[in-house]
Amino acid sequence: VESTHIHTHTAPRMERAARLKTYARPNCINCETLDESILCRMMHHRLALQFSPQDGEAWHYLGMSLREYAKMKTSTNTNTNAKHEPPLVALELMQLSIACLERAFQLTPCDGRLCNNLGLAYETLSTYIGIGTGSNDSISGKEEEAHANNAIDHYYTQSVRIHELCERVGCDISFDFATVTLNYGLFVSNNDEFYDAVQILKKLRRIGKGVKYVENPEEDRIIEDGLRLLNFCEAMNK
Repeated sequence: VESTHIHTHTAPRMERAARLKTYARPNCINCETLDESILCRMMHHRLALQFSPQDGEAWHYLGMSLREYAKMKTSTNTNTNAKHEPPLVALELMQLSIACLERAFQLTPCDGRLCNNLGLAYETLSTYIGIGTGSNDSISGKEEEAHANNAIDHYYTQSVRIHELCERVGCDISFDFATVTLNYGLFVSNNDEFYDAVQILKKLRRIGKGVKYVENPEEDRIIEDGLRLLNFCEAMNK
């Protein structure tokens, strides 16, 4: 009978970390709830970092698990005002999430997917700003919101640049590039900056032109959503 125990005590430290990350599955068979599953993943990545503190991938995945946990805590809040006033714990979790992702960026600054996820994390954080000060209209809240918006723009721009550089040397980055393009376009269009959104989203026409994503329907969906958003922004920009 094969054992499911993770034998890490005799392996080199980086190999131990790699094994722990492998076992950090989205759907753990030993976890009964989503809450337990996310916490299980966080523990695996935290243990991986004990063996390999410079593992940028582990910091990345830990940060995204924290973001997922923060969003879950907000969505399951039973307070009638939950949508407008998320629990303080969600803000603190997102601050910790971003700290982990920023550490990952220090270790792996050329990871386009990481930059995209940093943009997403700062977007999530921006929805919670105001909890600590009591109002988004406070000076502190406005400063934090401005910082978050600048970070979102910076990391999405960085992600697009990295993916374009990878494409030039022959890497197949269409899925990741389409993902960050849609995310960035959504962020900009939600701020009613339709001209800038068009400049970002029109790159999707180049990716999707004459291509059928039979093997990756998710990529096809992302491109279709992006092109619909592009058409909307072009209409609003006239």
